[in-house]
Amino acid sequence: MNKLNCDCINVAINLDELDLKKIRKTKDGKKFLFITVSPRKEPDNYGNNCVIKYQKTKAEREANEDTVYVPGNAKTITFHSDLSTEDTTAGVEQSDLKW
Repeated sequence: MNKLNCDCINVAINLDELDLKKIRKTKDGKKFLFITVSPRKEPDNYGNNCVIKYQKTKAEREANEDTVYVPGNAKTITFHSDLSTEDTTAGVEQSDLKW
C-alpha cells in the first residue's frame, strides 16, 4: 500500500475537458463531482505524484467498468520535513518572545 506522507495535495483540474456527465445530483438536489486522488507509481516530468479519478457508482463497480481519469494533475506538498524536537527558545528570555 502506498502512503502519502504530506501536508496537503494540490490538485488542478482542466474544466474544459471535464466529463459533465460525471456530476451527480444528491437526494437534496445538490450537485457534486466525486473524485479520488491516488498516488502514482512514479512522478511525471513535472513532479506530479498523484492521479485524479472519477469515483465509480455502485453500478459501475458491480459492472467492473474501467477507471476513468479526471483531466488534470495532482502533487503532494510537504511544508516541512522532520523538524527537530529540540527547544528553539532555549536561551531566550520569556519577555523577548512576542507571543
